Amino acid sequence: MGVNLVHLAEFKTSSETGDLLQTSTLGSGVAVVFYCAQKTLAGLLHIGLPNSTIVRKIEVAKMPGMYADTGISMALDVMNELGWQEREGLVVKIAGGAEVLGATLTFNIGRRVVQGVKDALSDRGIVPTAEDVGGLVNRVLSIDVASGSVLISVPGRDQWEL
Repeated sequence: MGVNLVHLAEFKTSSETGDLLQTSTLGSGVAVVFYCAQKTLAGLLHIGLPNSTIVRKIEVAKMPGMYADTGISMALDVMNELGWQEREGLVVKIAGGAEVLGATLTFNIGRRVVQGVKDALSDRGIVPTAEDVGGLVNRVLSIDVASGSVLISVPGRDQWEL
């Protein structure tokens, strides 16, 4: 019981009602929250790159959660193994994808990661129910396993619910 930190490229789950899953700081990375109230099951994935197609398969196998395509697939497979059945009351929310190095840079990595996440979810027929993406600031996201409440905080602002 307590706070379980989810770092870059990690996916963690919990069904313990006293737990809180929380990202390390999200810059250009994107957090994907999976929550099934019927099973009191929460999952949190911290994605760093839009897709795995430019990386050797051996590298992807070491860190599938780093990439939107392989991370989403892995997370949904784990959620299924833990008792969630696809299309059964799953709530998905996303946050992050900031352009922390400035919005004028050529790479736009934050925007690309957000799009990669949305594409990977769409491939599975899933549309996020809420999102807080883009901008120029880092975020921290947490989900309360008991209630499914997702909170976001940024430096210098009060927390808010997603």
